[in-house]
Amino acid sequence: MPLPSNRGRRDTVAGGTAVAQESQTSLWLGLGALLVVVAGVVYAASSKDDAPQPAETASEALVVEETDESTATQAVAGDEDEVGISLDEAPATDYEKRTQARANFEEILNEARLWTTITVEGEAMLSLVSGACLDDAMQPAIARAAESLTDVGFTTIRCLEKHGQQVFEQAL
Repeated sequence: MPLPSNRGRRDTVAGGTAVAQESQTSLWLGLGALLVVVAGVVYAASSKDDAPQPAETASEALVVEETDESTATQAVAGDEDEVGISLDEAPATDYEKRTQARANFEEILNEARLWTTITVEGEAMLSLVSGACLDDAMQPAIARAAESLTDVGFTTIRCLEKHGQQVFEQAL
């Protein structure tokens, strides 16, 4: 019978695995990832400085005035001598008037606690989406806003339930 040999056995190190040598690869990979993140943050911070800054107030916005020679000159809106009218005195456009009338109508509905989503459909129709189309306060609220809505060109109001079923459509 042959004598036992050390084949297949490893030499053990005293102290177990606490003194075993590990590879430093994970440490270098972690440091590399940290370096990439820091570089990305520095790049992002430096690119934000290059973006154009928006005007702080409406008076700082530039107004373009056409001249007889078809060239454009720029002037600050607050400077009435060069522009002719200030931004506060500028006449409201039809879009602004329609938007204001719609906002006033929405405010009237909210005061009556008729929570509604209002959308403009086409040139002359307002579409209301509400769970309160049949509420007793809906018709008086529409009557209160009817004059201002017709002044800006709205002629019809359609009220839809939240699931899409049309409850009524009426002329103003």
